[in-house]
Amino acid sequence: MRRDAQERTMSRSHVSDELPSACPARQLNARGNALLRLKRFDEARAAYQAAIAADPACADPHANLAALHQALGETEAAIEFYRRFLDLAPTDGEAHHNLGVLLMSVGERERAQAAFEQAAKHLSTESPEQSTFLGVSQFFLGKHDEALAIFGRALSLDPDWLPARYHLGATLLATGRAHEAVIELGMVVEAQPDYPQARENLGVALNAIGRPEAAVVILEEALARTPKATSARLNLACAYQDSGRLGEARTAFEDVLAASSATAAERRAASEGLASLGEVSPGA
Repeated sequence: MRRDAQERTMSRSHVSDELPSACPARQLNARGNALLRLKRFDEARAAYQAAIAADPACADPHANLAALHQALGETEAAIEFYRRFLDLAPTDGEAHHNLGVLLMSVGERERAQAAFEQAAKHLSTESPEQSTFLGVSQFFLGKHDEALAIFGRALSLDPDWLPARYHLGATLLATGRAHEAVIELGMVVEAQPDYPQARENLGVALNAIGRPEAAVVILEEALARTPKATSARLNLACAYQDSGRLGEARTAFEDVLAASSATAAERRAASEGLASLGEVSPGA
């Protein structure tokens, strides 16, 4: 039984850095941006809302509110404001991408696919950042070979662009090319040890190529950095099991089942893991 760590979605704040103008809505939007950088979220929200009230046709505050809600984990509100923004700016590929990611997270796969298809129409391959957004959109559309090629294109533009290298590694892992994934994900972890989910995916890849002891070390480190990450705990349980540490595997599977943040899929995988262990003696 295996569970690959979920593909990390790449999302970036849509905050505009336009200089304030005489337009009150733009001035309020710029104030919201400044407050957001100071992490004064409630005040930033109020500034963006005031900007929309001053000029409902001003697009940027809608996008910035969407990004703010997304950063705070307020998914439904983020979806609504991305939709409003895209009504005003329908050719913004990044916003279509972010909307697709959010729709995927709430299980609206068909609407997410439509959003990713729109993203693919409007994103460029001439910058590493937009290329990476495009590659992620292609991944979610099931076009894995295209995604791999686009991530490669992004890295040809900027070999140090870590989001492209991370997504290249994650896509290699998702398509069964774990040995190659270890190389790419290892480079990401070495360059930026705290890169989200890179360490976890590296652990999954190591376990997939038959190195469970090395996977345990990496996944324990990942869990120490993000103790509430149930996917990391689940993958650590699998690595414990594959390395013969059955008692620790059982405890980890039970911890996943006890976690309020665990998804239905994670709970199902943990239950299957426990069932596969059978009876484990206390000293195992």
